Amino acid sequence: AYDAALALFQAVGDRLGEANTRQLQGDLSMREARLVDARAAYDAALALFQAVGDRLGEANTRYSQGDLAMREDRSADARAAFDTALALYQATGDRLGEANTRRAQGHLAVREARLANARAAYDAALALQQAIGDRLGEANTRRAQGQLAVREARLPDARAAYDAALALFQVLGERLGEANTRRAQADLAVREDRLTDARAAYDAALAFHQAVGDRLGEAYCRQGRGRLFLKEGRQEEALTEFEASREAHAAIQDTLGVAGDLGYMGLTA
Repeated sequence: AYDAALALFQAVGDRLGEANTRQLQGDLSMREARLVDARAAYDAALALFQAVGDRLGEANTRYSQGDLAMREDRSADARAAFDTALALYQATGDRLGEANTRRAQGHLAVREARLANARAAYDAALALQQAIGDRLGEANTRRAQGQLAVREARLPDARAAYDAALALFQVLGERLGEANTRRAQADLAVREDRLTDARAAYDAALAFHQAVGDRLGEAYCRQGRGRLFLKEGRQEEALTEFEASREAHAAIQDTLGVAGDLGYMGLTA
């Protein structure tokens, strides 16, 4: 459908329509883990948006390029793309775009161990989301704040953030967000030695991720269950989970995830 639309826009000389279609093709390629195709589509979309002077379209594509750069472990490129997107969103008055970019900058800062910057970015995103009534955005940011709190060993803060996120996802009927939050709660439960709670949360989250074909969510659940089994002294079952996680991470070209799985597999020897 996108290919047909693109051909029509090109035939009539509609460069804005072509740009939007290129952006959509990039988004689809991201979902299907065709990252080389995604980069080409986003590059083409960006050139067209710039040519027609569509600053909001450019902002959206810059944001997508930052997301892709993070996926490909190109942190410097991601930082530059997000910074440019943020400036464009602010210039055009798009507060939702600004909020989403602030949260993305927080994710990048966590990856780079700039935790104070991450906390500031998440706080800024949350304030914007609450101001414009973006409850789904707020739920996602609450979960991210919980993950950061775990990283900083602020476990009560993590528990409170996850509980707030879960309540929002449930009110909105956002089952994927709920599954991701339950998995995060399971990770926290393992850390706090609440192993029965952890097992139940992982099982519920894994069932959902498998039902919708979410390989990344499945990988995270498998890896979490492997850590849980290690803690319980079930080495062979742990190895099975880490191998399943590695397979899922590899299928979506998540090299950092594969590296983490390999590290955990070494603990089962």
